Order: sequence, then C-alpha cells, then structure tokens
Amino acid sequence: MNRVPVELEDLAARLPVKPIRHSGSGTTGSFDLDQWISDHCPNVRGPSDWKGGRRWIFPTCPWNSDHDNGSAYILQFPAGAIAAGCLHNGCRGKDWHSLRDLVDPTWRPNSRLRGGAGQEPECAGWEVPLPFHQFNLPRFPTEALPGWLRVYVLAVATATQTPVDLAAILALAVVAASCAKKVEVRLKPGYVEPLNIFGVVALEPGARKTSVFRKIVEPLEEYERAEIDRLAPEIARAKALLKIKEAKLKKLQDRAVSAKGAEQNGLTAEAVALATEITESVVPTQPRYFADDCTPERLATLLRDQGGRIAVMSPEGDVFDLMAGRYSPTGAGNFGVYLKGHAGDALRIDRVGRPPEFIERPALTVGLAVQPEVIRGLIDRPGFRGRGLLGRFLYSIPISLLGHRDTNPPPIPEKTHTDYRSNIHALLKLPFEKEESGEVRPRQLRLASDAQTRFQAFDAWIEPQLSEFGDLGGIRDWGGKVVGAVGRIAGILHMADFVGTAAPWDHPISRETIDNAVQIGEYLIPHARAAFAEMGADVFVDQAKMVLRWIERNTPACFTKRDLHQAMRGTFKRVEELERPLALLVSHGFVRKHQEVSQDGPGRPASPIYDVNPLWVSEKAGRAKTRPARNQHSEDCENSEKGDAGDSSRPKSVQLDENAELE
Repeated sequence: MNRVPVELEDLAARLPVKPIRHSGSGTTGSFDLDQWISDHCPNVRGPSDWKGGRRWIFPTCPWNSDHDNGSAYILQFPAGAIAAGCLHNGCRGKDWHSLRDLVDPTWRPNSRLRGGAGQEPECAGWEVPLPFHQFNLPRFPTEALPGWLRVYVLAVATATQTPVDLAAILALAVVAASCAKKVEVRLKPGYVEPLNIFGVVALEPGARKTSVFRKIVEPLEEYERAEIDRLAPEIARAKALLKIKEAKLKKLQDRAVSAKGAEQNGLTAEAVALATEITESVVPTQPRYFADDCTPERLATLLRDQGGRIAVMSPEGDVFDLMAGRYSPTGAGNFGVYLKGHAGDALRIDRVGRPPEFIERPALTVGLAVQPEVIRGLIDRPGFRGRGLLGRFLYSIPISLLGHRDTNPPPIPEKTHTDYRSNIHALLKLPFEKEESGEVRPRQLRLASDAQTRFQAFDAWIEPQLSEFGDLGGIRDWGGKVVGAVGRIAGILHMADFVGTAAPWDHPISRETIDNAVQIGEYLIPHARAAFAEMGADVFVDQAKMVLRWIERNTPACFTKRDLHQAMRGTFKRVEELERPLALLVSHGFVRKHQEVSQDGPGRPASPIYDVNPLWVSEKAGRAKTRPARNQHSEDCENSEKGDAGDSSRPKSVQLDENAELE
C-alpha cells in the first residue's frame, strides 16, 4: 500500500489567510471546529499542538477502514484554515470538503466558499499548487525485479529502514558490473547496447546510505578478495620468472657489449630472443571489480588492466569532484573516460612519460549514493551537461524515512542474504567469449518477437516527448538516452532471471522482461525530471517560473495567452513558445485553462484564457499580512495532497513506508 509523505510544514503558508465565513440558518458567524468535531467525529483523537496550530488523528480512516494506523487527520493552521486528509495514496483527493460530505452531508446547501483579497473566486476544484522543485515521484517498482533480487532489495530496505529505491538502483548497478563486457543486448538490427549503467541515488545525510551500500556491494568485495587470494601464487610466480628473465637479459646485454665477432652476434641474437619473450610475457593483474576514490587517470589504467571493465561504486559524491578535476594541476575536468566507458567507445590515452593505453569496448559501471546537495551542484560543473555526462545517469530521488522508521526492524534473513551473494558470484563466474586474437567479445542477447514489438512501442512513445515542447523537451540530453537505458536494464534483468544457467545468452529476452524494464524506465523519467529541475537545468521550468513572476507582479485573476505574449515578447518571440511553460503551470496547479469555446463567424480565433489559482494568490497576498488570531476558525479551500508541501529545498516523492504515521 503506497503512502504520501508527511512534510506538511509549509502547507499553512500555501492556504488562504483570510478567514472564510459560512452561512447557516440565515446567520453568519465563525465556524466552530471543536463543536463540529464533537458532533460529527466523536472518535477522533486530539487536539494536540502541531506547528503552531492544532491536529486531530482518526484511529481509523473515515474513507477507508483498512487504513487503521493513524494516517487520517484534521489540521487547523495558525491562520485558522482547516485541512483534512489521509496519508495513503489510495485516499489521494480526500480533503476537508470530502470529509464534510461524508460525515455531514447536509452542509453544502447552506455553505458558500469565498476567496480573499477583495475577490470571490470559487475555490472548489482548486488545489494547493505544486512547487516546481517538487514532483509526485513514484516509488521504485520492486515487482519488476527478478524474484531473488526483489526479495533481497526489500529485505535490505526493511532492515535498514531506507527507501527501496536506494537498494534497488545500487543492486541493478552491481548486477550490471557482474555482467558487463560479457554480454550486450541487440535491441534491433544495427542497434546494440552494453549492459553497464550509471546510477545515482540522492538521499539526505543520516539516511543510512552507507549501510545499504555495504550490504549491496558486499558480494563484489568478497569475490574480489577471493580472486586475489586464488591468483596470488600465480601472480607471484609470473613476477618471479619475469624478474629472472630480465636479470638474464641484463647479463646477456653486458656480455654482448664486451664480446666481439661471432660471440657478440650469438649473444646479441640470444638477447633479442629473450627480450621478445619478455615482451610477450603476461603477468596476471591483481583483479579489481570496483573502485571508489579514483581519479579519471587512474580509472583509465584500471580499465586497461582489468580487460576493459570495472565499476565505480561509492556512498559519497566525491566521484563528481574527481571528474571535475579536484587533483588536476589546472583544475580542469577530465571525464572522457566516463563518457567513453558508458558508451563503449574505444579509449586511447597517451601521456608524457607513460606507455599508451588502449581499451577496446570499455564497460564502466557507476553506482553512487549521494546527498541532494551533490545533485544541485552538478549543473555548475563545467562541461558536465554540455558534453553529455549528466544525460548518462539514471537518477533516483526517494523520500527519506527519517522520523518514520521502525526502531526495531527484522534483520535480513540468512537465506535471503546467501541467495543474493551466491547469485552475484554466479554472474561474476560466467566466462568471457574471446576472439582468436584473445580480445574479449561480448555475446549478444536477443529479444523475442513479442518483446521486440513491446520495445518498439516504448521507443515510439518516447520519441514525441523529445520534441521541443514535449515532456522531455527540457532534458533531451537525458531523454534521448532513456530508450537505450531501458534496453540495458532489460539485459540486466534477463541475466538476473537466468542466473545459474550455463548460457543465459541462448535464451531470448521475453516480453515480460521488457515490460519490467519499461516499468523501471517509466519510474526513472519523473525522477530525472526532478533531478534536472533540482539542478536548474530544465529550460521549460525556468520559462514557467518567468511566467509565474509576471503573474505575481500583475496579479490578474485570469489572462489570455495573447496578453501574456504581448507582455513577455522579449522572452518569448512566438506565441507557440508559451505552450510548454503554460502546460507546466497547469500541471503544477498554478493556473487552469478555460474550456474551449467555439467561435463562429469571421475574425481571429479567441485566445485561450487561463484562470489563476486563488489559493496561490491568497498565499502571496497573505505573506505581507498579520495572520488572524488562532481562535478565528475558518473553513478554507484546502488541498488534500499535503505531501507536496514541505521542505522547499529538495524534490519530494509521494511514497513512505507502510507503517509511517502522521504522528
């Protein structure tokens, strides 16, 4: 059962501040909330102090009796405004008015809502606007994960009392790192995607990112240690033989220098043969499966030494600092290895005093758990967006459960942990396919025919959203890669599904797997929009904010698109350029469009009319006023989706743990 967040602190500032009277039995007076609750909701608990106002809690939700964990409430803000609702997504849309309709059905004929600021707009149907930095972000669809992976992700999230999104994104990165370079997915003729992904989850400090990170990455660490121990004797033997050959070569060279004639020729030939043998000698490299605090230069070397694949996994955001050139003498960013490591483009590196480094088809995986502040600062990193780095990441911005956690959660079952560890190890043990030259060549995963059809339908659905005024038009650098990302995720899910199978590549990717990958892709889209909005990188969000500032300055109750264009011609050269920002204002609840009215006869078509949200107008006007005394009860038009009003410093999702309560 999904839940909405409980950050309601800013809601009072978003409601009308002018007390609204109601008519009843021919008289006018203040609404007596205490008496109304006594008459109609005798089982409610309260009132208790809440943010300077008062709060009542329903033991059982009046709209849904299954919600019996104190999730339904009545609030009275310091200004006197009244709100009601339930934290469960299933009760979304239930508000103070719907509560009155339910328990006091005769109230409407004798009630009339009025707005403030000298106007009388009808508040019914309006909701509190959703700020641009706040999105109704979905919870990660764990049902899309293969069984063993889903069970472990949920167990980790429960044991650590963290959002499932954190464990899920990191787990996908671990599976990707285990399969990278071994397989790739053929999405259609001529279109192949590798399996490595870049994932980043943003959660506030104290949200136990490190604890989750350790549990998810542990199998990689264990396998790496085991491989180091297993190969240690072989590496030591190869190094010893190489040193002996090098010492022997040195002696041969010294003797050849002082020898003459045929002896010198013989020694020279022997030295050349030995030098060639040394050049062709291969000393196994100590295996590395992931790195953390690693400069881009060192990362390129690790990629070369590890056969072209490695993962960068970290519970902090230092990786972005290193990309930006923290240790660079010039301070310039150097993240070409990340760009090519994500795409699989050949990587050639030449440095003064070092041998050239050449990596064919590099496969770099990234899994990061960072603080929201790291996300906010990315757009300011020179080149990060312009060169396409930010468009390569799969973003997740879940809501923290801090303050709503079970302090005594069940631990991860031993079998669940063992299954996860053994399955990751099984993926790591899958063999590479090599060409005759010894170069690793990924095997190809193919889509079943019905899976191909489903994938093409997703591709077709995304394409129009990438247009200038499409939903992804403001983040086309990311949106242009989401189809490929879904293809990669499909390959990751397929490999996880067929773990323990000797040849997973012999089985086609099923329609069900594509459906699951698309479901994850649909989850990632709003999170990416929120991340880019948080960065301040969405051009249409910026334009919508410009329009909003015009409305603030001019305070119209309504306006036409033509009037708006005339007023903002310096910003919007064509009327059509207003389509996307106005659509954003509508979707966030700041304005709404009149129903289209047909126009008969000659003349220019009527310009669309937009009404301005009276709740937002009242809120803006009320900030400069003194709030009414607390005993001036009022029945304000309010919005039941309280989770969208909260800490304005970061995006919000609409999910909470099942046991969280308003209290």
